[in-house]
Amino acid sequence: PWILALHFAMPYAGTRLLIEAMAMPPLIWGLYYCTHSKHRWVLLGGFLIGLACWFRFHLGAATIGLAFFLFRRNTSEALKTLGSLALGGGIAIALQGLYDLYSTGTFLGPLIRNIEYNAVPPSDLTRSNPGAYLGFWLLLTAPPATVVLLGPIWKSIKSFGLISWPWISFTLIHSAIGHKEERFMLPVLPLFLILLAPLPILIRDWSGKMGTQLQRYWPLTRGYLIIIHAIALLLVVGNQSQRNLRDTMLELGANRNLETIVSLGPETQSYFLNRPEIEIHRNRKFDAIWLKNVLENIGTLTPNKTAIISFTQERSKVGIILMAEGLQCRAPKEIKGWWLDRIIYRLNPRHNLRRSPVDLWQCSYQSLAKNLTHRREARFPG
Repeated sequence: PWILALHFAMPYAGTRLLIEAMAMPPLIWGLYYCTHSKHRWVLLGGFLIGLACWFRFHLGAATIGLAFFLFRRNTSEALKTLGSLALGGGIAIALQGLYDLYSTGTFLGPLIRNIEYNAVPPSDLTRSNPGAYLGFWLLLTAPPATVVLLGPIWKSIKSFGLISWPWISFTLIHSAIGHKEERFMLPVLPLFLILLAPLPILIRDWSGKMGTQLQRYWPLTRGYLIIIHAIALLLVVGNQSQRNLRDTMLELGANRNLETIVSLGPETQSYFLNRPEIEIHRNRKFDAIWLKNVLENIGTLTPNKTAIISFTQERSKVGIILMAEGLQCRAPKEIKGWWLDRIIYRLNPRHNLRRSPVDLWQCSYQSLAKNLTHRREARFPG
């Protein structure tokens, strides 16, 4: 319970990723009810697990491992247990489908579209290598403590199949999917932490030469883990992730004359603007042609009415494109954001561009004649 309560990833999920956090309690309670001998409790367990899948459909991958674990003995009692589990889960999925039919007009429409979207993601979504999720779990063992923990973790996995089989099936199935995000993994984080919980006892009772070595290094490992997780917990509690985007929106929203935002990459978190009347143009993979069309649609462009934002990493590219469009811009204001975001970005720029500093540009056309030319071309193309 202490590991579940104080592991730094739990408050991260609970305060930032509410859908994933909502899926955790029904999943854990569902697994608990699957341990009962009375089938009505197993049916309730199946219903709760189905409810967890309603919140985050990725958990369907965990139910496959659970079904195999319950069916592994291939007895009539196992079949009844599996039937109760399937019936409970089916009721939850049917209720979800009826709600979707009522709210969207399609039975399980959002679920089907989400599965299709993640199975065959569009080209602008990131791809991860098959070992990304396994690497994430290993990272949570706080290397180099992994060297001491790996053997006991494997023994825990073999000893507690009700927890490990769903966790393993979830990890393996998602390893085969190209598009991965850490938030997809968080609903099964409690399963991983439950597998970690008995490690001190397993190490204490380990016999033989390996047990002697583990017991020798365990006090040092335990102290290291406590320090690392305490630091990580403090960072998560004081988390200011994506402050770069939030501060950008707050600064832009304070300009009461602002009418248009052109984003050359950064997300436009419009709720921080608190200005629904502001027109927003954004392209994650912008080019000169797209920007030219946007500027022609805007027509008159003045520094106090139109703001252009981009990532600092692409400052040179953006500056050249803006100059090519005949714009005269002041030196951009750099909004740095949270220091830890900047470190994470530097460690892995490819997958963490959204955490990098943001440039805020104020531009106008170099001459009135250039501005009139753009306005005329916008009104009378060709």
